[in-house]
Amino acid sequence: ATTEIYTLSLHDALPILRRTQLEVDALRDRYFDLYDLAPVGYCTLDEQGLILEANLTAAKLLGIARAKLIDRPISRLIHKDDQDVYYLFRKQLRDADGAEGCELRMNKSDGTWFWAHLQAIAANEENGAPVLRMVLNDVTARRRLDDELRIAATAFESQEGIFITDSAGVILRTNQAFTAITDYTAQEAVGKTSRILSSGRHDAAFYADMWRSLTSIGMWQGELWNRRKGGELFPEWLTITAVKDSAGLTTHYVASFTDITVRKTAAEQISRLAFLDPLTGLPNRRLLMDRLAQALTAGARHRRQGALMFIDLDHFKTLNDTLGHYLGDQMLEQVASRLTTCIGDAGTVARLGGDEFVVMLEDLSESAQDAANQAETVGEKIQAALNLPYQLGNHEYHCTPSIGITLFRGDLVTIDELMKQADLAMYKAKAAGRNSVRFFDPAMESAVMERAALERDLRQAIEEQQFELHYQAQVLGDGRVTGAEVLIRWQHPQRGMVSPAEFIPLAEETGLILPVGHWVLHSACSQLAIWATQPEMAHLTV
Repeated sequence: ATTEIYTLSLHDALPILRRTQLEVDALRDRYFDLYDLAPVGYCTLDEQGLILEANLTAAKLLGIARAKLIDRPISRLIHKDDQDVYYLFRKQLRDADGAEGCELRMNKSDGTWFWAHLQAIAANEENGAPVLRMVLNDVTARRRLDDELRIAATAFESQEGIFITDSAGVILRTNQAFTAITDYTAQEAVGKTSRILSSGRHDAAFYADMWRSLTSIGMWQGELWNRRKGGELFPEWLTITAVKDSAGLTTHYVASFTDITVRKTAAEQISRLAFLDPLTGLPNRRLLMDRLAQALTAGARHRRQGALMFIDLDHFKTLNDTLGHYLGDQMLEQVASRLTTCIGDAGTVARLGGDEFVVMLEDLSESAQDAANQAETVGEKIQAALNLPYQLGNHEYHCTPSIGITLFRGDLVTIDELMKQADLAMYKAKAAGRNSVRFFDPAMESAVMERAALERDLRQAIEEQQFELHYQAQVLGDGRVTGAEVLIRWQHPQRGMVSPAEFIPLAEETGLILPVGHWVLHSACSQLAIWATQPEMAHLTV
C-alpha cells in the first residue's frame, strides 16, 4: 500500500490553533459563568476543612467576599450550637463511599444565620491531593415552612374538634378530637355534610342567622346543641370561619368546637348554689328577691294583685332538740314538697332559712277583696297540707304552720316593706294561738312601730334612771306597820306616767328586765339602809 503523508505549514496551522483557543476560552468562560452564577453555592475544602475555592453564590449566601473566604476554616462559619452536627457530618464523609448531606445553621458576616443544606463528596485534585467538593444551599424558607406545617398539624390535632368543609358544607377532613367528641370516624364523616351532627333543637331561624353572619363577616361563633353518633345530645361552643380565595369567593369553611358539657354542668351547679336552697332545692332569698321585683313590676303594669305568704313551722325547734337535726332536715324537705304541690305553677315557693318558707302568688284578681279571698284559699290549702302527719324515719310527727299574708300591687309598696308586712302578719298568726292564717293590716305596723319606740325610750330610761319606787305599807291586824311592798313607776319626760302593765312585759321580752330589776333592788336596799338609821323604822322589811 502506498502511504501518503500530509504536512501543514505553520502558516496554515495558525488560524486553526487560534480558532481552537477561542473555542476553549469561550467554554471556560461559560463554565465559570455557570459555576459562579449557579443557584446554589459551591466550594472546595482541603482535608483540614479550609476553603480552597468558592463560587459567587456561596460568598453571597455567607455575606463574605469570595477572596476573604479562601483559606478560612469552614467550621468558623458553622453556628456554635451546630458544631457537633458538622463534625458528625465530616466523620460520615470519611467513612462513606459516596455523597453525604446534613442540615445545620451557618453564620453570616452581619451576625445573622441561615439554615443550610450541605451536600459533599470526597475527591482528588489533579495533583492527587484529597479534597471535598461541597454544595451549599439556603433552606431557611423550607425549614420555616416545615415548622409552620408542623405547628399547623399540631394545632389541627388539638383538643378542639375540627372539621373542614367545602363551600357546600361537605366535610373534607376531620381531626382526632372530632372523633373523640362526636364518635364519628374520619371515614364516616368525610363526604357527609355537617347535618349528621344536627340535634334538631334549633329552628330554621337559628341557622339563618348563622349563615347571615358567615356571609357578611366570614365568621360565626356561639353555643349550640349537637348530636353524637349514638344519638346523645351535647352542648358545644362552635366557631366557623370562611376561607376565601383571592377573588373573595368562599372556598372552604373551617369549624372548631369544644364539648362544654362539663362547663355547663359546673355553671348550673354554681347557679344552683347561688340561687337555690341546698337542702330543699327551692329558690333561696336571693332568687326570691329577684322574682319579687319582677312581680312588682308586672303588677304595676297589669294592675293585678299579688300575695306574699310567710310560713313558719310551730315549735320546730322542739323537733330538732328531741329527734335531732337529721330528722328535722327530713321534715323540711317534706314541707318543701307539700308546698310545691299546693302551689304548682301558680307562684314561687322559697325557703329563707331554718323553718321559714315564703310563697309568692302572682296574677291574682284586680280587686283587693277578691285577691284576698284567693290568697286565703291557698293559705288554708297550705295549712291543711302541712297539718298532715310527717313520717320521719320510725317516728310519726305532727307539726302546724303559722301563716302571714300580705297583698301587693307593684306601685304601692317596696320589697322591704312587703317582706316586713308578711313577717308581721305571720307573728300575728303565732300570737293568735299558732296554726292559723292572718292577713297584714296597717294597725299591726302601727303597733310594732309603737313598740319599737317604747323599747328605745325604755333603754334611755334605764340610762337616765327615770324610774320611781312607790312603797305601799304592809300592816298587821292591830295596825302596826311591818314593812312595805315596792311598786315601780316610770315617769316619762314626754309620755308622763307609763303603766307597769305596758313596759314590764316589753322589758321581759327584750331582756331589759335584768338592768331594771338591778336598779329596783339597789334602790330598795338603799332605802332600807336609810330606814335602819331611824329607830322607829329600823324594823321594817321590803
